[in-house]
Amino acid sequence: MASLPSITGGVTSGGVAPAAGGYIQPTLGHGFRIWWALYWRTSLIAIGLVYFVALWVGILARNDLLSVQAGALINKATPYVFTFAAAFFIMHRVVRKQFRQFRISLTPAGSAELGHELPATRERTTRIWWTYTWRSIIYLVIATLVANVPMSFVLLVAAAVSPLFARIAGLLVGLVLNGAVGLFVIYSNILDEDIGGFRVGLVTAETSQPLAPPGSSAS
Repeated sequence: MASLPSITGGVTSGGVAPAAGGYIQPTLGHGFRIWWALYWRTSLIAIGLVYFVALWVGILARNDLLSVQAGALINKATPYVFTFAAAFFIMHRVVRKQFRQFRISLTPAGSAELGHELPATRERTTRIWWTYTWRSIIYLVIATLVANVPMSFVLLVAAAVSPLFARIAGLLVGLVLNGAVGLFVIYSNILDEDIGGFRVGLVTAETSQPLAPPGSSAS
């Protein structure tokens, strides 16, 4: 788990304290930037796909080609399916992204030495995506159960105003809950953690990236 920012000690102009060799102790600010780079892209893709599927579900239901129950189930499942499916492709881009003051670095498990930095191949970013996905699903189920009562109250109040307002409120509640869970997983379960034989850390933006070995899937 990434540690909380230290109150004492030297920091750079960017508000982070790099260790020897360019390593940076992850803070919540770093986690937020990484989460946002992943979240807004996956959300845009998922929203577009969900709208497209919902449109066709409505057409099929109106023509008695799909039952109401099946349509409701599809509409409930597609936001989650498309969000995590889109994240599969976006995660590779985010892991290789050059942020303003830092970038993600992959090193052998238990090590943060830049001399042993590993390239962000498709296999490694897939492992990061899988860790992000299954942990997010578990935490999302728990968060939904815990927030069920207040969420139901908010939706009931919204429904009393208008059905459209209730749908908008439900969408916003879902986005907030999903976003909070995603941020928690990235900060607590990915940054500075060992995943499948390598460690996910942060280094300064000036640190050169390792070259992918010949024949590896790095794109």
